[in-house]
Amino acid sequence: EDVPLARLRRAGRLPLPSEDETRAQAAAIRAELRRAGLRRYEISNWARPGAESVHNRLYWDGESYLGLGAGAYGCLRGAAGAYRYGNLRDAGAYMDAVLAGRLPTAEEDPIAPAAERNERLMLALRTRAGAPLDALSPAQVREADEAVRRRLAVRRAGRLVLTSRGMDLHSALSERLFE
Repeated sequence: EDVPLARLRRAGRLPLPSEDETRAQAAAIRAELRRAGLRRYEISNWARPGAESVHNRLYWDGESYLGLGAGAYGCLRGAAGAYRYGNLRDAGAYMDAVLAGRLPTAEEDPIAPAAERNERLMLALRTRAGAPLDALSPAQVREADEAVRRRLAVRRAGRLVLTSRGMDLHSALSERLFE
């Protein structure tokens, strides 16, 4: 989308830190959060024990969620498969559709079974709970073994859980595990 931040970046008016600077800043932030008594329970979420977000668990656990309102997204999962939908972004068009008794969706995308498995794995790996090892294929187990060997993940209570360093590399690790 053409948003102010993207325009500034394209125009060269938004300097971004180097990868090394980004890693150093992230480490400093994590240290401060730990000193404040917060713990990381999801890749980008910290809380005091017992105060973690309940709402977001739906996403990370691969549950269905309802998208209400203009521009909202929802996802329905069931035995017959899964699909994601996005509502009309314009509030007036959204209200017109609702008042006329029509679904206010602008897009509906079925999620293929392989993509659904990959998404569930990627989302589970974002969390402190990790992903169930028994859901991994033999090829994925080999990749998981390599991540453990490199100290990017650990096996805990039948689950593959990313270390702090592994969380920093979450996207690349997830991609390696995708089938």
